[in-house]
Amino acid sequence: MPGAELQKKLLNGVLFQVGWFAAVLGGNAWAVTALLVMLIVHSLWWVRSPKEWWLILVVSLLGCCLDSFWFAQGVLIPGAEPLALGDLASGDLVTNEEPLAKVQSGWFMPAWLACIWLMFSMTLCHVFSWLHGRYVLAAVLGAVAGPVSYLGGAELSGLSLGEPQWQSLLALAVAWALLMPLFVGLAQRVYTKN
Repeated sequence: MPGAELQKKLLNGVLFQVGWFAAVLGGNAWAVTALLVMLIVHSLWWVRSPKEWWLILVVSLLGCCLDSFWFAQGVLIPGAEPLALGDLASGDLVTNEEPLAKVQSGWFMPAWLACIWLMFSMTLCHVFSWLHGRYVLAAVLGAVAGPVSYLGGAELSGLSLGEPQWQSLLALAVAWALLMPLFVGLAQRVYTKN
């Protein structure tokens, strides 16, 4: 049924977006919770081949290594942990002068960002399957959506982009213009249409 398949793909995308917001706004605890939900639903509904788990692992490891590199190079700057969702409900306002929590040290990425990579990797064979074989389009989408996602995440969490910000965004755009076609190509090799 094409309609049912489309609904499953859209749900895959919606779950990722909900997980992204949970991770960015809620920090590690909410990110792990969202990841667990997506892993359960993904394994029950979407996985068509055991190779897909290898794809998820490879893409997630590449993404985590890249983000750790961005932290080491100052493209991404660690800050306070994201505001907890409960704090949003209490009406507490946070300004740049009032740090949210203890500032993270080192260049390692926060766990919630690793959760986002795992959740993103679960979309490549499903909601992003329309990009299979469309590598130029994947590059353009990556060059635009990648930096926008980091910029939005930085605005909503404790992360910052390195200064000058345009250089950080340009580095992210170039990386995502190269990575998205690679990820789509890997997913296309795993994905088998019924």
